[in-house]
This record gives sequence, structure tokens and C-alpha cells, in this order.
Amino acid sequence: NYARDKLGMLGLHAGSKLYKVRNNNGEIIKRGVLIFGLSGTGKSTITMADHNLNGEEGVIVRQDDIVILTPDGVALGTEQNLYPKTDSINCIPPLLQAVYHPLTILENVAVRSDGSVDFDDTNFCPNGRAIIVRTAIPLTDEQVDLERVDILLFLTRRMEMPIAARICTPEQAVAYFLLGESILTSAGTMKKEEMGRPIRVPGFDPFMLHPKSRTGKLLYEFLKRNFHVETYILNTGHVGHVKVTPEDTMKTVLAIIRGDAKWKYDPLLKLGMPYKIPGVNVKKYDPYEVFGKEKYKEIVLKLRAERIEYLRSNFPDLEFLFNHI
Repeated sequence: NYARDKLGMLGLHAGSKLYKVRNNNGEIIKRGVLIFGLSGTGKSTITMADHNLNGEEGVIVRQDDIVILTPDGVALGTEQNLYPKTDSINCIPPLLQAVYHPLTILENVAVRSDGSVDFDDTNFCPNGRAIIVRTAIPLTDEQVDLERVDILLFLTRRMEMPIAARICTPEQAVAYFLLGESILTSAGTMKKEEMGRPIRVPGFDPFMLHPKSRTGKLLYEFLKRNFHVETYILNTGHVGHVKVTPEDTMKTVLAIIRGDAKWKYDPLLKLGMPYKIPGVNVKKYDPYEVFGKEKYKEIVLKLRAERIEYLRSNFPDLEFLFNHI
């Protein structure tokens, strides 16, 4: 509250990390990234990913829950812990190593009769969690602050979205931020019949401060001031019936960071659509191919009407955003 209402900063539910990668010219560049997503959509997985980078290239994880974004683009860290779901922790080596640290706290995790834990057993509870001391993770350093934010990644699992999309304007970025689109996962419900249902949570943050439109306005001011910041939507679920593999997700993220992904403006979505991602069969995840052109047009037009109605109902004072989605 103090950061936002007294200092004009933004409290955001996001992971933060620093990438050091080679660009097309072979130069080492640094990219500061904020990863947004509801629990269960892969936020911690992507935040922890090292992409098998080595040598001069690498990643440094700064935060995985709450950051305070200053008007000039510094993402201030808030704590020395991380709170990942444990059902996929066996697939995240940095977390798997850290989860066995003596100071780690586990909850809703199955324990075998011999006292060992079984992270893959979710019969007891699908929302297993770990509280991990940040310094137990090998990808961290002593800092919790990200000195400069260059990229915002909005994670979704809406099946109507392509594997990735490039947001074109600050207004569009704020609109998608406030839509906070994804699907309900085990992190949000214990009822199996509800899992997979489309949901919208502004800011990808169930605890966003009120009034929420104030946060939207501050983000708009931030993006107008920091014109270098790029914003992307990343689908970590399915495109129609086609599952996005974790490997393709990680290749897509790294391509975005390096600047290797190639985009073409799509007038129906009003977004940049990828036509080249190194190592990824982009056509496989093309919604026009998956749904068929006419069917997909019908889906998008209906979705756009729903989005505008949602924004109009919840953020009537931000009408300037409506025509950008």
C-alpha cells in the first residue's frame, strides 16, 4: 500500500530474474524479466529455468512472489524465500536440490511410511507447497533487486491463444494485465470438475490492492515512460487440443530473451504472432491451423466481446484500453 499510494510504485505478483545471453551479433547482453502467472501455470518453473546456459551466459533468480516496481524500472525484492508448488518439482533441478535443504518447510506433501516424501503423489492434496530459503537455490546471488526490467511475460493457459504473442502497445499490455487470463488449476480449487475452467484474475494476483484500476493506471504510466520494455503473452497449456510441451515453452522464452523469435502482426488478434522460433515447430501451435480459419475467427470475436465486457464491468474508468484487445 505504501509503495503504491505514497511512492507511485507497483506491487506485483511476479517472478524476477536476470538473463545474460548472446544476441545475434554474438554480444553478451543483459535482460531483466518479470514473469506473471497464476499459481499452477508455470511461473516458478520458468523463473527457475537455467535453459542449460553455460560459460558467459546464464541466469540469476532474484524473486518468485512479490516485487515492487519503481517508476524508473527497478524491481525491488521483498523476501528471501520462494513458494513453489511441489507436484512438478522433480522436473526443476534447482528447486529439487533446494527442497531438501534443512530449512525447507513442506505442506500438503505425501510422506511415505519410511519418512521420505513423494512429490508426485497428489492423491492427498493436489496443491502441495514448499517454502524454500532462497540462498539454497544455486541460481541466486546476494541481491534480491532486479536493476532494470526489460521484458514482461504474461503466462496463460487459455486454449484460444497461440504458443506466444507479442503485445503491441502499452494500452494493450495493461488490458491483458488487468484481464489476468488463464484457467483454474489445482492451486485454486480442490474440485476436479472445476479444473480447466477459464478464469480472469486482474494482475494475475488474487491479492491485488484496491482500487485495482489505480494499479492499471500506474502500469500504463510506467510503460509509457519506459518505452524499451517489451511485453509478451506465453501459453503454457494447450492450443486447442495441442499440448505445449515444456521443452517448447523454454525454447520460446529463450528466443524472446535473445531476440531470435520473429513476429508478424495479426489483424484479428491485434497481436504479433510468431512465425519463427528456433527449435520450435510454430505451425503446430498456430491456432488458425488447429481450429480452422473460420472457426478461429468466430472464437476470437466472441472472446474479444467477453474481454471488453469484463473490462467495462470491472474498470469503467479505463475505457481507453477497450479498443486495444
